[in-house]
Amino acid sequence: MIFYRHKKRGTIYDIVGGGIAQASNAPIQDGDPVVVYQSIDNDQIWIRPVAEFYDGRFETLTREQVEAIGQEEFNKG
Repeated sequence: MIFYRHKKRGTIYDIVGGGIAQASNAPIQDGDPVVVYQSIDNDQIWIRPVAEFYDGRFETLTREQVEAIGQEEFNKG
C-alpha cells in the first residue's frame, strides 16, 4: 500500500479514490478529474485536482515508512 506525505505540512494521507468534480467555480471546474484522499491522523477527507496532487507537493511512502514514523512519534511523546 502506498501513502502520501504532504511535503510542507508533513501530514500523511491514503488515497480513497478518484472522481470527477461537479463544480462551477475556479479553480476546480465541472468535469475536472480529482483525487480523493484521507488523513491517517484524523480521517478528514480532502479533494484536490489530479494535476495538483501529483505536481510534487506530496511524496510517496510505504506502509513500513509510515509505521516507522508512527513509532518515532510514539517514542517522542
